[in-house]
Amino acid sequence: MNDSLKINGENLFSYKDAVKAGVIEHGIRRICELLYFMDALPLSSCEGHLRKPGSKDYVGNPFVMFHSSVETAKSINDAVVKKGKIDWMLRGRFHDSLDILVWTLRPAHSHCHSAHYSSEQLDNELKAVEVALEGCLTNVPGKCDITDEKVTISP
Repeated sequence: MNDSLKINGENLFSYKDAVKAGVIEHGIRRICELLYFMDALPLSSCEGHLRKPGSKDYVGNPFVMFHSSVETAKSINDAVVKKGKIDWMLRGRFHDSLDILVWTLRPAHSHCHSAHYSSEQLDNELKAVEVALEGCLTNVPGKCDITDEKVTISP
């Protein structure tokens, strides 16, 4: 597992830092944890947001942005898109300030900011992605607990 992002030997970012900073949102955190255990380093995420208070409709793009090798990204894409047949996509780009290759996993149909989901549809898609990613792991991890010292797993 790659717990931190190092550039020129300098530790710039860790998964623990991302969770503590709140850039790993609760509703999509399990997907982030599974990516982490696949040797991908989640950098930020969005769980989607309610269209308006009291609404059951979500608007926006749920996503996870992460750093990994091309091989790891391919295995994630294979699990979610090819084998899982989930209408999500994985795109790579170079991060402007970090100057590294980052990947974004998100619904394919949310390419514009006006994508709308019912809360049930969003929950079903997120769960399907979780199941697809769990299928890649020989030992599916339990809950990921973040402390100041380390990342630990509970069954």
